[in-house]
Amino acid sequence: MRKLSESAQAAKAIRKELKVTFPGVKFSVRSDNYAGGSSVHVTWDDPAADQKAVDEIIGKYQYGHFNGMDDIYEYSNTSDELPQAKFVFSHAPRA
Repeated sequence: MRKLSESAQAAKAIRKELKVTFPGVKFSVRSDNYAGGSSVHVTWDDPAADQKAVDEIIGKYQYGHFNGMDDIYEYSNTSDELPQAKFVFSHAPRA
């Protein structure tokens, strides 16, 4: 059996948590792996899911952040208990 990448595991966990928090709202949660990192993209069309609330949920699934001043990625949010990706993006519905 094929093992899911950590970013795919993060996407699966995000999908599950969003489903519980926002019942009835359809989310698209996609993971990607590439040289130097991984990412998860979360999109939805229902304005009932506030971007701030979604970002609060998904933020814990990101390892850290990019520090543009020093041009480095800082691992400031790592967790041994959660699957994580290097970047986690939310794409809110357009107004």
